[in-house]
Amino acid sequence: MALMWTDALAVGVPEIDEQHRELFRRVDRLLEAGLGTDAGEVSRMLAFLDEYVATHFEWEERFMREARYPGYAAHQAEHAQFVAQLRALDREQADRGMTPDLAGRLNRVVGDWLRSHVGVTDKAVGRFVGRARRP
Repeated sequence: MALMWTDALAVGVPEIDEQHRELFRRVDRLLEAGLGTDAGEVSRMLAFLDEYVATHFEWEERFMREARYPGYAAHQAEHAQFVAQLRALDREQADRGMTPDLAGRLNRVVGDWLRSHVGVTDKAVGRFVGRARRP
């Protein structure tokens, strides 16, 4: 199943929205590689995502701290949990190779998490910042 960015996922912070677009593009490539059981591409995409989400989450968390976002701690915990899940999937793929079961879990863990996190948790940050910026 393709993972597609839509404008409905925009949080209204240009830097975050652009980073999310890139995440969606890369996760879509990861999921496609997993369906085709392309272990090399899965490994490359998981390595990229490990680095990219660390940078993105650091930027997003700094943004939330500076905005004094009240949901910061819970949001940060979601990030940490996702990173741990992503690394566990990467270790499993490295140890056992790409399997149909792993491809399904990649879709659920990575694809579903990204849709939900951006569509709910990150949009809440956007609403908070939007309200804070109003006169």
